[in-house]
Amino acid sequence: MDYFGNSYFEPSDIDTTGTVDETQKISSYQISYPYLKLPKGKIRANIQVPSGGSVVGYGNPPMDRTTKVWDASGTLVIGSVSVTGSKDWVAGNFSVDGFAVGNAVYGVNDKTERGLLKNITARGNDHGFLLEQNGSDNIGMSGGDIVVEDCVTHDGPNGFVTKMLNVTFRRCMAYDVTVQAYVVASDNINGKNIYSRATRTRLENCRSDGCWQGTTVYSRDCFSLDNSNSVNGTQNTYIDCTHTNVGNCQVHVGFYHPVKGFTPIDNYQVTIGGGEYSYAPVFGIRFDDAARPRVTAGFFSNCPNHIVFGVNCSDPVVSDQVTYYGPVNGILSPYIVECSGLATISVDIVRDLIVFRNTKATTIYSITTTNARKKIAFTIDDNFTSLSIYGKIYTGKGLSGHLISDGLSWAVIT
Repeated sequence: MDYFGNSYFEPSDIDTTGTVDETQKISSYQISYPYLKLPKGKIRANIQVPSGGSVVGYGNPPMDRTTKVWDASGTLVIGSVSVTGSKDWVAGNFSVDGFAVGNAVYGVNDKTERGLLKNITARGNDHGFLLEQNGSDNIGMSGGDIVVEDCVTHDGPNGFVTKMLNVTFRRCMAYDVTVQAYVVASDNINGKNIYSRATRTRLENCRSDGCWQGTTVYSRDCFSLDNSNSVNGTQNTYIDCTHTNVGNCQVHVGFYHPVKGFTPIDNYQVTIGGGEYSYAPVFGIRFDDAARPRVTAGFFSNCPNHIVFGVNCSDPVVSDQVTYYGPVNGILSPYIVECSGLATISVDIVRDLIVFRNTKATTIYSITTTNARKKIAFTIDDNFTSLSIYGKIYTGKGLSGHLISDGLSWAVIT
């Protein structure tokens, strides 16, 4: 059917001044009319979107970022819109001011699935949009399959949040969020045996402006220091976002360390597939608690640290398709030339090859890396460099081989 067309029942007795609570009246209409169209104006209500039905309005009026005043056009719900427990639903073409109630638009159990949120502008003082499983299954295979498209959120600490299976945010925008504009998370914050897990999340062509952080991805067992509650981390997250005027960073995977009171868990296969990363005061992208993170595309400029590989980051890859302007910090280079003359060197930023080209007699006794496992090729391109590995000396111009680390020691294959 045409979800945003004219095949809807539109009640004529709904107060549109925003002064009368119309929750019960709207709920009673939905018993007979699962496809409900809200009239123009301000409607004070907490609305539940039913399974197999939809709720739409006459357009999503914008909110002035400075005055926090809503435009008089379209349909404004003062309260909240819930899709919790509903299946096969659609909601859109209205705005929601949920600042007085906490979450503006939300679905918070593992029976919430197969839905579309489209053309909604929201404001909350906790979450603008929250989709969370809250189920007994720590694998997180129940619920989900939800698309959030062409939506906007303002203010509050959290903008667009998923802790659910197969959630896609497409062409969404977050303004002035005080903590994190987009959140992809797995945890058990609502109880030791109540699990939420973000799996196969996609952020496609999304943006934010004036937020503290752009996108955060994290996983944790909130009630132990050793993941005794068996929480599984996020998996298969795709990010294509551009965040402007951030206060801290644009993308952060994992937690800053050390952490207290909970177990940080790895986030698996986070892929940065696009976006622009410029003028972040702390960093563009940082990976902590990240297994197999990938940066396959994106443009970087004017960040003190473009891509940072932090704590518990294993098997990271940065593609040659990544582009940048100006000095680059943090990005793994395909190869580097080592000519420092130092006895200890770090190979953290080397992806494939290190070329030794010293101009004075240099014996390298120590090679360091923060990666659990690393293998890189090397070439000695001078008559000055000697590698001392386990008491064996490798020297001579033209000598090539591989350096292999298991996180504790190095081996050389020539």
